[in-house]
Amino acid sequence: WIVPGNHDVDRDIVNRSPTLETIHKHFKAVIAPEDIHEELAKYLRHKDDSKDLFTPLEQFNKCAAAFDSEFSPEKPYWHHTLTLNDGSELRVVGLNSAIVSSKSDQEGNLILGGEQVSHMVRKDNVEYVALCHHPVEWFRTRDQLQQEFMRRPRIVLFGHKHMQTVFQIEEAVRITAGAVHPDRR
Repeated sequence: WIVPGNHDVDRDIVNRSPTLETIHKHFKAVIAPEDIHEELAKYLRHKDDSKDLFTPLEQFNKCAAAFDSEFSPEKPYWHHTLTLNDGSELRVVGLNSAIVSSKSDQEGNLILGGEQVSHMVRKDNVEYVALCHHPVEWFRTRDQLQQEFMRRPRIVLFGHKHMQTVFQIEEAVRITAGAVHPDRR
């Protein structure tokens, strides 16, 4: 399974679209962090705006379709349930941290819609593993997400930083992947 990161976004599409640039600026700086989830839900319900948001991920989605890991306004996250030999379930969830990713990405200005995380509810015999490219500190709602990631999935796998780290926080584990390519030098 795969999730999109900043290098999976077709930045030329964002750069050529005044509408997308405005939407990205709106989410990255204008609206209050506590309003992001509701505002994103509003955009996802609007047919044209939601299509615009996902157009920069078109090529990623073509590749991701082979892994049943594509994203859309109707499917802003994906999940797959595996039944383990003891009858319990492991739910692997892919989160889209690249919805408003562009050349103006900075730590603390990306968004992750609330619906992507809130559906992971701890229950008996169900465990979650979440995959997300950007680590928590990259989101405008990082304080809230920090709490959500501790309460919901047991394991969260991040990328982006290219430095491997493993943290156990209460009853959860966060793993940031190391680089899978050689150093540029």
